Amino acid sequence: MKPDRRQMVGVAAAVVALVLLSMIKGTNAFGSSTQDPRLTACGVGLNSANVPIASFELPAASKIWDYLPELGISPELSSDNNPAFVVVFQDGFRITVAGKPGNSGIATLSGVVCVIPSNGVPIFYSEVSRVGFHAP
Repeated sequence: MKPDRRQMVGVAAAVVALVLLSMIKGTNAFGSSTQDPRLTACGVGLNSANVPIASFELPAASKIWDYLPELGISPELSSDNNPAFVVVFQDGFRITVAGKPGNSGIATLSGVVCVIPSNGVPIFYSEVSRVGFHAP
């Protein structure tokens, strides 16, 4: 039996609603995350405490001090003229730390900044003051 026009419009409306709802939730229509994988690499979504304040692209990693003047010395970025991705977190970033067997735990850090340079390997900095911080 061929569906009538009203049924087809109803199905199309349901599909549009599902897509719009998934965009609001940050998942695709199949339930998987559509989050930028670089955010995941920086720890976004690892737990509810790792909340980004901002994330942005830099045309060159060496330009990070234009946006985070209090980052401090970072030789691995100072001469890198390749693009980089930056995530600045609110205080309370949580990460599992390994110690002696049976002595692992959770560390809560403040001033966490994650930079992913062109090699794709995230670099984490903690205790970075956000004084003067602004996103491009």
